Amino acid sequence: MNFEYKYYKIELLWGSLLGLLLVVVLMYILSRGIYRQIKFQKGKWYFWLVVVLTTVIGGLIVFDCALNLKYGIHLISENENDLVQTSGVIEDIIIQYHISGHTEEEGRTNCKLIVINGEEYLVVSVGDLKTGDIVTLNYLPKSRIVLEWQIDMA
Repeated sequence: MNFEYKYYKIELLWGSLLGLLLVVVLMYILSRGIYRQIKFQKGKWYFWLVVVLTTVIGGLIVFDCALNLKYGIHLISENENDLVQTSGVIEDIIIQYHISGHTEEEGRTNCKLIVINGEEYLVVSVGDLKTGDIVTLNYLPKSRIVLEWQIDMA
């Protein structure tokens, strides 16, 4: 199964950086509002509700962006010509809910961390990978993002 490099770059790198920028802007606006509330002593209850909700939403966005940037930050220095190939038996599969899937011809995709020979790789599939499968991966070496994979029939 093949996946495009640009999908990963948009989702894991640029989307995460945009999310962090959004949080910075929200926190700036929030801090200005808190300053005005304290200065003019207009402590309305709904204002503090907005403060709490904005902080919680901002925290969730930062958490999600940090998880995505764990893999995406390396895409700055990697390109799709840097592929490395490896093969092995899938030891474990961990579904990654924070990275959104998209629809391919085969169906809706899911992002997963698969463990092969003790190393973790970020792979997108439609759900047809299982523990114990023998696979061949073409992945980016720094980020460990898999661009191509296939199940070997042994």
